[in-house]
Amino acid sequence: EPQESGEILYRRMSAKILSLCQAGEVDGLFVSIPDDIVADAVRSCLELNVPVMSINAGFDKSKEMGLIHHVGMVEYNAGYQAGIRMASSASFTRAFCVNHVPDLPVLVDRCSGFGKAMLDLGIEYGGEIEVAGDNIVQYRTTVEAAVGLPGDWAGQALLLAALQFPEATELKKRHSSVVMASFDISELL
Repeated sequence: EPQESGEILYRRMSAKILSLCQAGEVDGLFVSIPDDIVADAVRSCLELNVPVMSINAGFDKSKEMGLIHHVGMVEYNAGYQAGIRMASSASFTRAFCVNHVPDLPVLVDRCSGFGKAMLDLGIEYGGEIEVAGDNIVQYRTTVEAAVGLPGDWAGQALLLAALQFPEATELKKRHSSVVMASFDISELL
């Protein structure tokens, strides 16, 4: 089923956050801040003296706005550590970060950290592959074009999100030697 764009999702999140704060019926909010659109809503809540704490996405925005606290990880560091762990667990010579929501800054930060880890380890970083997460054929075609190799993909690695598992499974069937890892823990895995 088609996924809504990040911008639409963030506008919906922003509207919900604003409505809660403007109604005056909350004592505080826990929010994820994946984008500037959501950050603007959080700033409005702060102007209304509603205490806000961020969770999951938005460490930098949380710090910038002086929120009470942030529970989560620094995405760049998470990507870097994922790269270190992936390289210590499997053998490969080239790696890619597959991003199913390229307009989500936290995923871009994760891929940047992953890429830096690959470079620091002397492993070729093929870059970030932007994919549609709602179409298996388009996903497969995009990743295959970026990797640019026929066969089983020995020596190639893909770092992806758990939500990509159905699409990634199809790739693994076609390219049995590719190494795959995920940032996430999920029932899909």
